[in-house]
Amino acid sequence: MKKTLLFTILALSINAFAQERHSTFNLQSSTLNSAYDVHGMMKDGQLRPTNIYPENNPEQVLNHQSPTDRSLIQIYDSIYHWGWDVSIGWKLYVKYINIIYNENNYLTSELRQAWNDNVWVNDGLITLGYDMHNNLTIELEQSWNGSIWQNDYQYTYTYDANNNQTSLLYQNWNGSAWVNDHQYIFTYDANNNQTSQLQQLWNDNAWVNDKQNIYTYDANNNRISELYQTWNGTAWENYYKYTVTYNVNNNPTIAVGQFFTGFVWVNSLQYIYNYDDNLNLTSRLEQGWTGSAWVNNYRNTCTYDSNNNQTNDLLQMWTGNSWVNHYQVAYTFDDNHFSVSNSFRYWTSSGTEIVFGDSTYNYFHTIVGINDLYFSEEGPNIYPNPGSGKFTISSDRTINAIEIYNLLGNRIYCDYISNRQKSYELDLSDQAKGVYFLKIYNGKKIYTGKIVFQ
Repeated sequence: MKKTLLFTILALSINAFAQERHSTFNLQSSTLNSAYDVHGMMKDGQLRPTNIYPENNPEQVLNHQSPTDRSLIQIYDSIYHWGWDVSIGWKLYVKYINIIYNENNYLTSELRQAWNDNVWVNDGLITLGYDMHNNLTIELEQSWNGSIWQNDYQYTYTYDANNNQTSLLYQNWNGSAWVNDHQYIFTYDANNNQTSQLQQLWNDNAWVNDKQNIYTYDANNNRISELYQTWNGTAWENYYKYTVTYNVNNNPTIAVGQFFTGFVWVNSLQYIYNYDDNLNLTSRLEQGWTGSAWVNNYRNTCTYDSNNNQTNDLLQMWTGNSWVNHYQVAYTFDDNHFSVSNSFRYWTSSGTEIVFGDSTYNYFHTIVGINDLYFSEEGPNIYPNPGSGKFTISSDRTINAIEIYNLLGNRIYCDYISNRQKSYELDLSDQAKGVYFLKIYNGKKIYTGKIVFQ
């Protein structure tokens, strides 16, 4: 699928700064859709338009333990994908079937088929493998040659003791063996914040440096800078950087991108963010530097439903005197906040005609996915438990989010904590007495257990 680029290639680095993804691909609770690959990217390599806070790198942005996990897990049965034809409208052309999960409800394989005039034909087969911590370790893509499946490419992932991804290896199949293509190497600080990303290319028999990103953080673990460098053969050269400021809720408000001329940094792009009372990103304005002033380029406007699910993202382009539509994505959800469908539309430069689009509908069922167990010794402490309605949660690491579910699997409470404290006061006094399930998102891990209100 050929898509119009939403931003200049240098602007893609801005994905490093923003609030959480709207619907990050989670291998436990979702599968591929036809617009994005398993790395959370559009298949043409373009990042999601509202994604401005990635996980690790442009290829591996899987969120294995995302705050979107629930006690009910969304198990996909099939996914159907339509494309926009200017002459006939929506046209069905891709589907995903034979979607298989392992005993931990993580996706292990799926079959992609393409619509060929009047019949479905095999197109791609994706197989995934995991380690004992449910980290994705291998991803194999195979294509159909008309009679058998043949290898196409594979990704191999490694992790450290904290489940931080430390490497990604991409290899192509040459017909008889896997051949290295490129790899990423990642480093982290003591707070599990990614501090660097090194990309290397395979040159016959050795890895050679290509580019790297270096990140810094403030005391609240907000990424405040990203330096992009390229390798000249003997040394790293500065190329581009972003500097970010945050509000009291630890949401980015301004990100400024600058080029390095070889002597000084000069302004290039600026992003301005706004949020609603629920800390949802409502708008993002991109401006370019003329040499003396900032001028409008693009703006995103985002809307949400009463459950804070993002329902719309409209990207508009500035013509010099007005905003015209350029790109739009819309989402729908069921009563459990699971993704039901999404659609994309692209307009002409005048903003008057849709020239490209695609639409995806998900068929799925839900299962109970939370384990009935107390917290392990290494996890956060909760006390008193049992208790009379008010509980204290303490942890050695910052608490990023808390979710509470009743025995029916319904989420009755959630708090995506903005100030990332290590202690949290939980009040369930307004709930009925009984057993509740609790999920604590603590850095790179999820701790699951139960609390008793008596």
